Amino acid sequence: MRPEGSFYHIKKRITKDRKCFTCEATITSHWYRHSKPEQYICHACYLKQQRIKKKTNKNQIEQETNK
Repeated sequence: MRPEGSFYHIKKRITKDRKCFTCEATITSHWYRHSKPEQYICHACYLKQQRIKKKTNKNQIEQETNK
C-alpha cells in the first residue's frame, strides 16, 4: 500500500482572518499573493495593480520608440 501523501496535493486553506495588504478588505472573490511573503491582496487591488503595470509598460515602449 502506498501512502496517500504521494498521490494527493494538499491545498492550503484560506484562513478566516486574512485581509488585503493594500486596502485591508476581508471579503473578496479571489485572493492573490503579494510580493511580500505571507501577504495577500484582494481581487480589486490586484486588478488595479495590473492596470498600473500595463500602463507603465505601454509608456516605456512608447518612450523607447520615440528615441
